[in-house]
Amino acid sequence: MNRIAQYAAVLAPGSADRLEGSHPADPHLRSLLVHMAFADGQVDESEFDLLGRVVPDLDTTALLMWVDAEARRPMDLQALLDHFEDPEDRQALVDLAKQMARADLQLHAGELQLIEMLTTLVHL
Repeated sequence: MNRIAQYAAVLAPGSADRLEGSHPADPHLRSLLVHMAFADGQVDESEFDLLGRVVPDLDTTALLMWVDAEARRPMDLQALLDHFEDPEDRQALVDLAKQMARADLQLHAGELQLIEMLTTLVHL
């Protein structure tokens, strides 16, 4: 199972799994998830719970600080795509972004915009 699939398994509805181990692409994948969660200007409880499961080594306070700091940084989609050059992996990134967007059961304009931007870059 590749790293994107591991993230998707953690985000799957009904899953209580936590991400295990580390991977060089983790900072980029986690950034994608934070920016998807914050695309509407706030991270709701269900999104925060998911982020806690992909960064399980942080306590609640540290996780909140990390999410805040990460949301303030510009997301580097190109660096994410540089880690995943295979077309199937890149499509899996789009699917992962969509999965995170559905976490709060609402699809916001900012989430759609980010998904569209990622989809465009993936298909260039």
